[in-house]
Amino acid sequence: MHGDKQARELEAVPLSDGTISRRITDMAQDIKCQLIDRVKKGKYALQLDESTDMSNSGQLLVFIRYSFDGKRNEDPAGAKVHRRGHFHKT
Repeated sequence: MHGDKQARELEAVPLSDGTISRRITDMAQDIKCQLIDRVKKGKYALQLDESTDMSNSGQLLVFIRYSFDGKRNEDPAGAKVHRRGHFHKT
């Protein structure tokens, strides 16, 4: 863990809610682009998992399996929740 000095330095960095939100969005977009680039370089497989929760909402999870740098990888590729006739992206 980091010491008190590092904690004080981090607390001194001014970050608004908008800045944090924007950085999270940018990181998510970067991760998505990296995944797409990796998948484009070879073969891949999709795995779908459908379930229903206690509120009777259907849930669809999508995973992608692919090879990158000689290693097998599995990453979540998406999730949808089905409520009252419509699927909603989560």
